[in-house]
Amino acid sequence: MDVALIVPAARLEEIGHIAGTVTLTYGNPLDLVVTLRATANPAVIWSDDVDEESLEAVAAAVRGREGACIEVRSRGWDGQSFSPLSASCRGVISGFGAGGLAAAAGLLHS
Repeated sequence: MDVALIVPAARLEEIGHIAGTVTLTYGNPLDLVVTLRATANPAVIWSDDVDEESLEAVAAAVRGREGACIEVRSRGWDGQSFSPLSASCRGVISGFGAGGLAAAAGLLHS
């Protein structure tokens, strides 16, 4: 089963094709929630464009699905600051920019 790369539409040009994945885009957090609910595939969520007020709704969508999720943050994270989305995902990759997407997809394939 392909891994769903769920990325902000505005950042689509920053990534190339990653083997074994299908790329889905979102324009706003509601789109992200709908996309998470619409696919059972394991998913990588590029969360840079999700605002603080929407994190709980996205986290609830992650908790309500069967497929595993990994959050990718292009900027660094201290690993301790609480985020409901981070807590709902199987893991977080931060600080590697778009390169974190391929690493996360590889983890979900294994």
